[in-house]
Amino acid sequence: MQLYHFTNLLSLPAILREGITTGEVPISPNLAYSQRPSAANLTTNGDPAAQDVWTGGPTNKIAIRLTVELPVEELTSFREVKEKYRIRSSWLKLIAPYEHRRHWYFAMNGVRPEQIEKVELLDNGQYRQLSPVEVQKLVAWIEAEVAEKLEFSSITSGPVAGARAFRLKGLFTDSWLMDGPAFRAEEFGTAPAYPWQQQDALAA
Repeated sequence: MQLYHFTNLLSLPAILREGITTGEVPISPNLAYSQRPSAANLTTNGDPAAQDVWTGGPTNKIAIRLTVELPVEELTSFREVKEKYRIRSSWLKLIAPYEHRRHWYFAMNGVRPEQIEKVELLDNGQYRQLSPVEVQKLVAWIEAEVAEKLEFSSITSGPVAGARAFRLKGLFTDSWLMDGPAFRAEEFGTAPAYPWQQQDALAA
């Protein structure tokens, strides 16, 4: 079965190395992050506008669209999740409209790298498929930006205890990996300066 996984630039190198190994299954707003089931979040709807429930925060979680192919027996529909965990209707309405939820699937054992068939980059409002050479170049840029500017830690308290967090190192004031649209507008007021937008450097 062909599905899509949307993610941010920051997560791409690890996903291509290890597969899609984590993701939140939204069963309740009252559970701490460490108590929530984890699975690869997938959808049959390739429209980024339908992914708004996942797209808050400091990174743009629709920057990358991955096409994956999984056997049906490796998938759990959101309907099955809803029945298993007895998710309340009031929470369902807050998560997303039914028209979005009905496309959701979860791979409880994750998605292996070899099950990823296509990598697409959101560029100027449109997705374009990247060649293997372009993927390698993008991953190299991401890893260099991370090594130079970002540092990571685990959140130790509160409702998201156990989640991974990152921040800018030292005197750095910006990174193009911090490209969440609402966050970017509030914190920086400018669009991120992506390296591939410099004279179409990704295809060079």
